[in-house]
Amino acid sequence: MEFDDIHREKNTEFTGRLLGYKRVFYEIFEACNYTFSRGCGSYLFDGQDYKYCKSMYEKQELLYASAKQATQVLEIGTYMGHSLLIMLLANPNLKITCIDINDQFTRPAVNVLNKYFPDSIHFIHMDSLTALKTLDQTFDFFHVDGYHVHEYIRDEFTAISRLNQCPDGILRILFDDQDCMVPLQHEINANFKIVKTVIPSCAWNNVYYEIQL
Repeated sequence: MEFDDIHREKNTEFTGRLLGYKRVFYEIFEACNYTFSRGCGSYLFDGQDYKYCKSMYEKQELLYASAKQATQVLEIGTYMGHSLLIMLLANPNLKITCIDINDQFTRPAVNVLNKYFPDSIHFIHMDSLTALKTLDQTFDFFHVDGYHVHEYIRDEFTAISRLNQCPDGILRILFDDQDCMVPLQHEINANFKIVKTVIPSCAWNNVYYEIQL
């Protein structure tokens, strides 16, 4: 009933599509043998119980809105694929390359999602910094939700910058768990022209940037 409740409360395009695809959320859990890493949540659940978590609604909506106009997405850190689901609900024609060092949950999740959104996701099972060195493709939206350590996120950000394909030179990037990257935020704000920043007010919030490179 959690998806029905959030749709009644918010009644947005996002909640309507999420409600329509709620079976995918549970099918991912089934494909992962009804297990998850206790204490490790995602965009849709809190890591304690596998049920929809509405206290993260604002960050879910931000990811949905941010991915809507994208065509080629690079995601670092996928876990159970809930962020992939949100982005594909925003734009079912997206092509997403996702990187995760652990395939225990990501591979089954990607298999489920590719069934509902055929051939939308390419999964790279590798650590992000190694994978980023091998990529020769470019992207117009980036979602960073991997190893939540400032220095590592900074290195990912540096590597990502060369993969930006937007003709206007704007890097569109969303970082999850904003509290883990406050020093990097200071560096970005000091060294780049910031076109737009959005920080939602919710549990475990993310932060969206449009950065002039």
